[in-house]
Order: sequence, then structure tokens, then C-alpha cells
Amino acid sequence: MSQSLKNTTFKNISYNAFGKVIAFCFQSAASIILSRELVAEDYGVAGFAMICVAFMKNFSGFGINKAAVHAEYFDEKAMNTAFTLRQIIGCLAFAITIAFSGLAGHFIEHKAITSVIRVLAFAILIDNFSLVSTIYLERNLKFSIISFAETGLTVASSITAIILVMNGFKYWSIVYGYIAANIVFVLITYLYRPYRFRFSIDVVIAKQYLKYGSMVFLTGLLFFAIFNMDNFIIGSVAGLAQLGFYAIAFNWGAMVCSIMGAVVFGVLFPTFSRMRGDPVRMKQAYLKIIQYTALFSLLFNVGLFCVADNFLVTVLGKGTDKWLPSLHTLRILCFYGVIRSLIEPASSLFMSQGNTKIPLKAALLVALIELTLVYPAIRFGSIEVVGLAVLLAYSCQLLVYLPALKKCNNILAGEVWTHIWPALASGLVMLLCYFSLTGLFGYGLVNLAVSVLILTLVYLVVYGLLTRWRVYLQLRDLFPVSRECL
Repeated sequence: MSQSLKNTTFKNISYNAFGKVIAFCFQSAASIILSRELVAEDYGVAGFAMICVAFMKNFSGFGINKAAVHAEYFDEKAMNTAFTLRQIIGCLAFAITIAFSGLAGHFIEHKAITSVIRVLAFAILIDNFSLVSTIYLERNLKFSIISFAETGLTVASSITAIILVMNGFKYWSIVYGYIAANIVFVLITYLYRPYRFRFSIDVVIAKQYLKYGSMVFLTGLLFFAIFNMDNFIIGSVAGLAQLGFYAIAFNWGAMVCSIMGAVVFGVLFPTFSRMRGDPVRMKQAYLKIIQYTALFSLLFNVGLFCVADNFLVTVLGKGTDKWLPSLHTLRILCFYGVIRSLIEPASSLFMSQGNTKIPLKAALLVALIELTLVYPAIRFGSIEVVGLAVLLAYSCQLLVYLPALKKCNNILAGEVWTHIWPALASGLVMLLCYFSLTGLFGYGLVNLAVSVLILTLVYLVVYGLLTRWRVYLQLRDLFPVSRECL
């Protein structure tokens, strides 16, 4: 990676990291307050409706934003074409969502499910107007603005949800928080990069966008199915309460990957796109990202695994055991979060090279396994068995990505292992420390804080010793570089 692009990349990651620290604080506060005030069924209603709307929202995008970011030029004709295509597809998605919202009642027995879906559907129309500004910002690597907009999105959602849930709005607090988030994101991006709404299509550009975007869309659609198939089946087969328990486990188990996705992975696609003519730089950048990802994902997820019971009772349960049915599922999905964090950079790498077939193949494999396993897992088992099925299915992507990394980028499995084994070993030592000290601390905030502090110190010291402190020194050196670029 050239020095200028390296500086820009870590500058963007630093911007994202700063914004996400703020966003994480608000999001965590909202999640904790909502968990303390709502019951599992409330989470189930909002979660099931979100699946239906997010599916159509994903359809409305159709990969146009990725196609425009990947394209060599983005002039006025391209801008108008992207905007017009998005409006057409978005309005179609909105109309389909409204028309078929009543079908949700056949899967979920709740009187408000249709109304919740119809309200959430307006997010599809709202999101249409952020397209052009977001494309411009990503193409020009203006991630400080994107980070600010995403932070504003999270803050708006969190504050709205907290105010409403404290006033008795129950699941509607999540719904209106989501709408508020979309409005704020559109406003911030548009104010920074305003543009005139013009409906016109250049046929040549439209064909290019739809050709590239269709592959991105299919891959995204499969990943959507991967991330939501389990929720849909659980809600339909086991009911809203079990879906609520599973949602709590999944949200916190995948928390670090979601943060990584916003802080780091979102920067990788446009950055890798800039380097696609230099495979050596791409390889070095990929391995370095994998190393840092392993460091932080193992620390968070293994740590959460260790303190999960105290966390569910003391923090989310308001001193009660109402969320303890999520415990074993949460611990299983902590390992899912690690695997997902380590796999997702490979998808960005191949997408930036225009090689959309490999992520599509990996997504097809996961979708096939989940489709085969999730229904019998919940029908004849439990949400814990579903968690195991999801972990197994997602891990199988390694069978696709590892050979492809070697073939297309000359990245060997041994090189990947060299960059991640210190984090794995440190996580194992953390687990051994936890099992050695289990029973020493009871429930309560003080005990939780002490446990987190001890486990974190053990992990960081072991990692430092195994890497001879080199990775810490590299991380320290990155932030002054970023500050010089501000």
C-alpha cells in the first residue's frame, strides 16, 4: 500500500472509529434501556417486521451504489442515471411492501404486524434520496462525512427509541427510531453534497450499472437471507418470544462485527478498488486488516462469552433473569461473530477486483446449509441448535474463500494463520482464566466490571508477549499518521 493511500485509508478508519465510539455509546445505551423495558415478544414484533422491510430495502438498492463507486467515472449523466434507477426500483419496492404486508399475519400471530410493516416501508422511500450523495462521498473517500452521517443516524435512532420506550410505546419505539435514523442520514449527506433531482437515464450507463449491480445485488440478497433466514423461521415456527430471545443473542454476538463493518470494512471496498492494479499492495493491506480484526474481535467476543450470564442478568435484565434463556445461544454466537469478522474482508477484496462470483458462491453455500438446517433445528430442537447451525453454515465459507485467496491473490492459508494465531491463542488463555476463576465473582455491576478488567488485561498482555509488542507499536504509529492528515 502506497504511503499516501495508506495514510488516507487509516485516516478514514480513524474518522470511522471516532464516530463509531460515539455511536456505540448511544446504541449500547438504547439497547440496554430497551432490553430493560421491553419483553421478548416486543423484540419479536419489531424484528420480524424489520426482516420484511429490510428485504425490500435491499432490493431497492440493486447494487447501484457499488456499481457507481466501482465505475471509472461518475459525471452528471451517471449521477442522474443512478438517481433515476434508484427511484424507479425503490418506488416499486415500496409498493410491493405495502401490497403484500397483510401476508405477514399468516406467519406471525400479532394484530399490529401489518401496521408495523407499512410504517417501516417508508424507510425505503426515504433512503432513495441518500444514494447520489453517498456515492460521491465513497468515491472521493470522504469517510469523515459518512462517519458523521452514520453517527447522526445512530444517535437519532437511539434518542428517539429511548424517549418513546420510556413513554410506553413498546415495540413502536424501535419502529419510529428506525424511521428517524433514515431521515437524519439523508439530511446530513445531502447537506454536505447537495444535488439537483433530475430524472434521466443514459442507456449505456444504466446497462453497466445494472450488469455489475445485479451480481452485487444477488450476493447481497443471499447475505440478507443468511443473516435473516434464521430469524424468519424462528418467528414463524417458535413464536415471537423465542425470536426475541434469539434476537438479543444475535445482536450482541454479532456486535463487534457490526462495528468492524462500519469502522473498517466500509472503507475497504473503495480503498481496494483504488489498489486493484497492484496485487502486492492489496495482499499486504488484506493481511494487515485481518491481523487487526482478529485482535479486536477475539478480545470482545471471547470476553462477552465469559461474562454473558452476568451481563444478561445485571445489565439487560435489570437484575432479573428474563433474558437468561438467551445465554447459551449468545455464547454460541460469540464464536459466530469472530468467524464473520475474519471472513468479511475477503468479500470486500474480491468485490473491489470485480470478481463478484466468489462472494456469490460463498453466499450460496451458506444459504444452502442454513436452508437445510435451520428449520429442523428450531422445529425439533431450540434456538441454541439454530445458533450452532448458523455458526457451522457461516464457517463453511472458508472452503470457498481460502482456495480463492490463494488462486486470485496469492494469499496462502499459512499467511492468514500467521496473522491471526496470536489473537486465537490469547483468546484461549482468556477462556482458561475464566474457567479457573468461575464462581469467584457473583452477579452485579461491580463484579462485572472487575471480571471484564481482569480478562481484558490477561488477553492484552498475552497478545503483547506473543507478538513481542510489535502490533501495538504499529497501531500506535498509525494514529499520529492519521492526525497529521486531518
